[in-house]
Amino acid sequence: MRNDASGQEQELIESILQFKYDPLGYVLFAFPWGQKGTPLANVKAPRRWQVEQLEYIGEQMRVNLQMMEVGLPPKPIYLAVGSGRGIGKSAFFAMLDMWMMSCWF
Repeated sequence: MRNDASGQEQELIESILQFKYDPLGYVLFAFPWGQKGTPLANVKAPRRWQVEQLEYIGEQMRVNLQMMEVGLPPKPIYLAVGSGRGIGKSAFFAMLDMWMMSCWF
């Protein structure tokens, strides 16, 4: 591991980019789940439904990647989340946004 800031930054970029087709992996990597002294100290992982949706998105992205590798166009990924208040929809979309901004832009 390099000690200079640019070397550490490059290593972080390379670590994050390995999750380009794995939004759940990114979320588990990027957030301090269960770490003392953080807002997530008492939270072990995303909620079950969030995990399921992140897995679904990753699976669909990998299918699209395989399709593009053989010359087929990718298909849109449809997702609907409906519920009451306070189940973590905003947090879910924030995690998804951070993954997209970190791995795709």
